[in-house]
Amino acid sequence: MKAKIIKKKDYEATETAPAGTFYTLAYKGRVFGLFPHNFEAKDIVIDETTNEVTIKIKPQITLREVADPETGAIRKFASLVPEMDLAVDYTAQ
Repeated sequence: MKAKIIKKKDYEATETAPAGTFYTLAYKGRVFGLFPHNFEAKDIVIDETTNEVTIKIKPQITLREVADPETGAIRKFASLVPEMDLAVDYTAQ
C-alpha cells in the first residue's frame, strides 16, 4: 500500500506512546492516521522527498479517538495498524 503524506506532526512521549511523528495520509480518497511506531521498521518506508509512505504488509483500519489538549474536544479518526494474525502467539515475542 502506497499513500500520500498530507501532513505530519511531531509529538512528545506520553504514558501510552513513545515520542515520534504522526502522519496524516491520503489513500484512494480516504484519510488515515499513522503512528509509525506501531509497525516494525522492515514493514514501513517513509519517503519524505516524495511525500509517500509505503506499507509492505496488509494494514488493518481501526477507529480511534483523540482529545484536543487545548479544547478537550474529542475527534475520531481512522488509523492504520498492522493486521493481527490469530495464528501467531504474540505473547511469546
